[in-house]
Amino acid sequence: MTHRVAQLALCAVILAATFASVVSQAPVARATACAAGCVQRGVLEYGQTVTGTIESYYDPNPRREQWTINVAAGDRIRIDSVASVYHYSILDYIHGTDGEQVAGYTGGDGTNYDIVQFARAGSHTLDISPWASNVSGTYTLTLVEDHAAPVVTYALSPRPNAAGWSRRETTVSVTATDANPIDQFQVQGIPGPNGIATVSTSFTVPATRWGDYHWSYQAVDRLLNSVSLDSTTEPAMLIRMDSVAPELGSPPAIDGASLRLTPTGTISAVLSWYASDLSGVKRYTLQRSYNNGSTWSGVYMPPVTDASAFVRKTVEATTGSTSIFRVRAIDVAGNLRPWSVSKSFRAQVRQEGSSAICYGAKVSPNTCGTGAWASASSTGSSGGAVKFSRKFADTATFTFTGSGAYFFTTFGPDRGRAVIVIDNTYYGTVELYSQTRKTRQPVMVSWGFDPTTTHNVVISVSDRKHNDSSGKRVDIDAFVAIQIPLGQ
Repeated sequence: MTHRVAQLALCAVILAATFASVVSQAPVARATACAAGCVQRGVLEYGQTVTGTIESYYDPNPRREQWTINVAAGDRIRIDSVASVYHYSILDYIHGTDGEQVAGYTGGDGTNYDIVQFARAGSHTLDISPWASNVSGTYTLTLVEDHAAPVVTYALSPRPNAAGWSRRETTVSVTATDANPIDQFQVQGIPGPNGIATVSTSFTVPATRWGDYHWSYQAVDRLLNSVSLDSTTEPAMLIRMDSVAPELGSPPAIDGASLRLTPTGTISAVLSWYASDLSGVKRYTLQRSYNNGSTWSGVYMPPVTDASAFVRKTVEATTGSTSIFRVRAIDVAGNLRPWSVSKSFRAQVRQEGSSAICYGAKVSPNTCGTGAWASASSTGSSGGAVKFSRKFADTATFTFTGSGAYFFTTFGPDRGRAVIVIDNTYYGTVELYSQTRKTRQPVMVSWGFDPTTTHNVVISVSDRKHNDSSGKRVDIDAFVAIQIPLGQ
């Protein structure tokens, strides 16, 4: 008994060694002619599926089958084989019309396939040796032609606005479809599902991921047709995220040097602010209040031409009324900045005949002299008239309570120079000569006074003039007092 067991064990070792040796050997090339033991199966058409029997490798007379396939140059086909066996060989060789070897051995684990590409058009022979290394079974052979890459579609939720910007967390859903199974599917370099004809995946772009978000995808089908795109080269894929409202550098403010008078005596000034935004400012809304913010009225704003810039808007102010302005901005992505409110602003125009202006030296605290000042009509001047003097040291004193003051006069070819003193402090001497006549010219801008106290601005006629001037005339057109409360 012991001797017989030893013999069986020895046979098993020999069989195992023989099996291992045979399996490891590569098959030899077959002739294209279907000789003894070969079954000619006819022409295998694209899309056609055939089945057959897989025989044991140890069959002393292994069966062979041949199919004829007709292809065009450059065709790439897939040969599928499915069997419930451990290891098998479906394809030994494909031979071309002149006998050249096109493809070699393939085998698998029950779900194998092979990709073959033909350099030449014509008839080729598919030579099959269906065998299995462990048990018998069945095989399925499908010849597939597919030149089309997978079709990839994607959708963003929520969708970006018409300008292509998003401001909320965005989910990107990507789907790839193909006539054949998709064997490789990657989005953002992360492998997704595969092995079926339609695959899908998704990812999320957070709202805090500001700016341009780039992403990519790749899909490869079973015939190695592939498609890949990257948002760096495909702008339509780019996700642009901006969830932050525009920044206003500071509240809107009146430009102190910008105040102007109209011929009718109304006031205009430039309101300015700076805005910046990632997606760019799309629109400003500007409003004004004359009752400290109880009610507001709109001020026209032209279309935005520079989406991130220093903004200057000329506004009108009613003399004697306190104005407050507020502005807000909405960006291209749709984010809205809350209102930003300016300091209160009050401008009071005092024409040349106002009792707030004292011409000549004061006779008493409430009585002014006249000096050599005279009245004259003046086309283009504020209110249509001025007072003027050519007498050296002749003075005009403007008394006001406020934060600042403006002096408006006339330039011309016969004008002299004006000496300016503010609260007993010399401010400067202003040249009034000009080759052409210019009215309503602001020649003194002073700002930052204590708004709770009374101030004096004294204008006097200088004894000097420009060499080209024909006279020393100085005009008083108007004064404007500005009031900005303390703490603003």
